[in-house]
Amino acid sequence: YDQALKEFDQLLATAPNNSDAHNNRGNIYYTLGDYDRALDAYRYAEELDPADGGIKMNLALTHYRRGRLQEAAEKYREAVGVHRQLASEYQEFGKLLRN
Repeated sequence: YDQALKEFDQLLATAPNNSDAHNNRGNIYYTLGDYDRALDAYRYAEELDPADGGIKMNLALTHYRRGRLQEAAEKYREAVGVHRQLASEYQEFGKLLRN
């Protein structure tokens, strides 16, 4: 993961507005359990590309992991609103948030 982060740092040094790179940095932090840094990366990616439902879903999942269910449900709804197919891909997660 350290090497991947270094490579994303290099990419972002030349393309700082690459939302995919920020999103993927968030994925690495999420995998490492560093949810604060994951949230920071996802939030920045979302600022760069507010129409990306995948980024919003990553935010929803991270909020859920942190126990912030209301924020998770909000981002889930936004993600599905932007990209309808996510509702079927994350159907079980959506059910969790409704309970």
